[in-house]
Amino acid sequence: MKLNLSFTAKLFAIACLITNAGKAQVTFQKTYGTPSGEYFYDMQKTYDGGYILGGTSTGILGPRNSSYIVKTDANGDTLWTVGVVDTCSSTSPTNGQYVNDIIQTFDHGYLSCGGKTAVCEAIAGGGNIVKMDSTGKVVWAKYCTAGEDPYPCIQDKAGNYIVGGYLTGLGAGAEDGCLMKLNKNGDTIWSRTYGGAANEWFYRILQTKDGGYLASGFTSTFGAGANDIYIVKTDSNSNVKWSKTYGTARNEIEFGHGLEQTKDGGYIITGSEGSGGTGAKGVILMKIDSVGNLKWSNVYDGTFGHAVKQTPDGGYAVVGSVTGTGVFLLKTDSVGKAQWAKVYGSGSGGYQGFFLQLTNDGGYALGGQEVYTTNFKDAFFIKTDANGVSGCSYSVYASTDSAIAYTVTSPTTLVGIGPNTISYPTRVGHGGAVNNICSSVSVPEVTAMKENVSIYPNPVQYSATIVFDGSGTRSIEVYDITGRKINGFESKYETYSMPCNGLQPGVYFVKVKSDVGTHTVKFIKE
Repeated sequence: MKLNLSFTAKLFAIACLITNAGKAQVTFQKTYGTPSGEYFYDMQKTYDGGYILGGTSTGILGPRNSSYIVKTDANGDTLWTVGVVDTCSSTSPTNGQYVNDIIQTFDHGYLSCGGKTAVCEAIAGGGNIVKMDSTGKVVWAKYCTAGEDPYPCIQDKAGNYIVGGYLTGLGAGAEDGCLMKLNKNGDTIWSRTYGGAANEWFYRILQTKDGGYLASGFTSTFGAGANDIYIVKTDSNSNVKWSKTYGTARNEIEFGHGLEQTKDGGYIITGSEGSGGTGAKGVILMKIDSVGNLKWSNVYDGTFGHAVKQTPDGGYAVVGSVTGTGVFLLKTDSVGKAQWAKVYGSGSGGYQGFFLQLTNDGGYALGGQEVYTTNFKDAFFIKTDANGVSGCSYSVYASTDSAIAYTVTSPTTLVGIGPNTISYPTRVGHGGAVNNICSSVSVPEVTAMKENVSIYPNPVQYSATIVFDGSGTRSIEVYDITGRKINGFESKYETYSMPCNGLQPGVYFVKVKSDVGTHTVKFIKE
């Protein structure tokens, strides 16, 4: 699928000037979707400097819920959208699917994983795992032969896909954590269940340095209380190396939603303390070493934490929500002491924060869902600077930290055989509008040119032709998406043939300067 975009000359100062650090500081708040309602549950940075976002839509292929995937550039502007659902003839809104996790694969395509309530209504099973190429075209789609809801997915060092989550109908309890290894075609290499007599879920999975895997979630079978954080470490063949729980005797709900490896070889986990917690504090942050020993654990004001990243200064950033306020971003030092927190949104409530990435310019990309009214929900995407400033609709939040004493146990995790994957037919749609709530950069805008400048073909593979209104000496400079200058030329004619075969695939900007001003044009290198 080719990008159907108009690249008539526009003013794109944000990616064509350079800050003292050599990169433009882009900030924005944007919503995406249709009047029927959408949300984003996960986001990743892409090789071209942009983002891939996944969630659900009820408007693109509605009234059924469909997976909703949006590709943007570094400024959050939409490059393409895809809605995916199976080819059922039913229009029941309950028979749909959604994305819990999305990654960019080694071939520059994408893999999304999520839930599915039914596959053409007649097939028992669950989940959806969809492989797309770099333009969003579906390569294959799989569901599982048990009632599975895949949450995390990764591509391991060998190029295989590891999918985690929970399932019903197999395993030791009502719901068990599940890990599956799939080949590049989505076929099952191995599949396992992990848990006990009650319920276990996995929300996040990482490949460890020894080639094995680490999964985090929650358990209601093991631990000190009603629900505890649950972490399982396996070898590369799915055998359990160790498993641990972290929690208290209170009736809280301890979820390990976010999991990241830290620079010292250990791990940082965030989640929710839930009901029964310490006052208004519901966001948790826990540091463990490489074998699961607890180093420290804190709780913070807020509703829940859903994603965590270690920051360049050795501290941590956490994204989640604050009920009735907005999407929550917390910054701590290296031992979990709160440094600052901000919330984003209009303050009317209903906001959910699900994903977080550190950006190349030192800021944060985060978001989830924004709710204007009970009937109008949009997918929400925020880009901030290094201090959490997004340009509008945000406020400082007073989140303090307190130590929380966790009891650590080493349960005997029961392992069983999990489901296999089977192909299902898909129906694809496109659509959804982007609403720019606010956007800004930390550099002044360039002066508009009094003539038109255009570039073709766009996207480009080998060379592009830049067309001007008339002749005259012009300076031509090429910048990548971060604002780094790639090349420079000079032209005295009405057209200029610009070589592009040396550029990596991605988004670039051509800045043209002459005695009538400066103009910037965006193009994409395939």
